[in-house]
Amino acid sequence: MEKEESSSGSPVLKWALINLLIQIIVVYLFQYAGVDSNSNWRFLAYVPMLICLLLAEREYATRYPQGIATIRRGIDIGLSYSIVAGVLFAAFTYIYLTTLNPQILKSVLAQAALTMKQRGMNSKETTFALETLKSTKLLFGSTGKLIAYLLLCIPFGAFWAFFLKKR
Repeated sequence: MEKEESSSGSPVLKWALINLLIQIIVVYLFQYAGVDSNSNWRFLAYVPMLICLLLAEREYATRYPQGIATIRRGIDIGLSYSIVAGVLFAAFTYIYLTTLNPQILKSVLAQAALTMKQRGMNSKETTFALETLKSTKLLFGSTGKLIAYLLLCIPFGAFWAFFLKKR
C-alpha cells in the first residue's frame, strides 16, 4: 500500500536554510549600505522568503508523485516552512543583536534615552524604560520575524499550492 502523503520536511528544510543564508546576506548588505532599520527598504527582505517558499512547494510538487494535491498540503508546507525559517532567522537575529552587532541595539537605546530626556522623564523612569525597551527589543526583534513569517507563509503557501496543483 502506497503512502498517501509524504512529509514536506526535506524541501522545507533545504529552502529554509537557503532563505537563512540569503537573509544574512541582506542584513549585512543593509548594514554596510547604511539602510535605516526603520526604512521601507526592510520589506525587501520578505521577497526572498516568499520566493524560497514557492521553490519549496515546487520541489515538493515535483519530488513526490502526488505533488501538491490539495490546498491543505500547501498550507501545511507554508506552516512548516514559516516555523523552520522563522525560528532559524529569529535565532540569527538574537545572535546578531546581542553578539555580532550590539551597536544597533545601543543606538536604539541612545535615541530612546534622548527622546525621554526631551520629554522630561527623570533618571529613574528613564533607566526603567530603557531596561524594558532593551528586553522587549530583543524579544520582538527575534520573535517578530517568526510571527511575520507565519502570517505571510501560510496564505502564500495555500495560494501557490492552488497554482502548482497537479492536474
